[in-house]
Amino acid sequence: MWSPSSAVQVTTPQEAAVVGAPLGLWIPADHRYEVIASSTWWTARFEAPSCPASWRRFSHVSVGEVAGPMLLHVHRVPQGLHSRTLTGAVVEHLSLAFTSQPLPVRFPMDARAREVADALVADPASRRELADWAPLVGASERTLRRLFVQQTGLPFRRWRLRVRAQAATRHLR
Repeated sequence: MWSPSSAVQVTTPQEAAVVGAPLGLWIPADHRYEVIASSTWWTARFEAPSCPASWRRFSHVSVGEVAGPMLLHVHRVPQGLHSRTLTGAVVEHLSLAFTSQPLPVRFPMDARAREVADALVADPASRRELADWAPLVGASERTLRRLFVQQTGLPFRRWRLRVRAQAATRHLR
């Protein structure tokens, strides 16, 4: 999926990212995602049986002057009707442009920490600290702090900073 004119926020059950031109997002089959966008965005669905193993996860991919028109054509033509040659060309071009970067913000899986994370994604400007969240979600501040590091790879404040940076990027674009 990609947007040629603005940034788009893509959220999965585990991660979130802001994607904007010239980057798109490779979304493997059978992965759920949600898009928050204020402008047009497109998806192109096609079978690519020979994709590298690294493509089994969400990753950024460069969508430039070559891939953009090809992907737009794949988007507009009903699935299965575009030629194998075009699909092969798209896959080949994307494999060269594939950045293999995972989405930058992972979400905690623990329900208590996830409640905090979801609230901050909904309101990135919130000034609540973990001590404020702890009684609201039924966990100690220390437990929340530990969960964020273990499950997102980042301390809470750095995680929140990334969420804020993504929100700012989306609004600036």
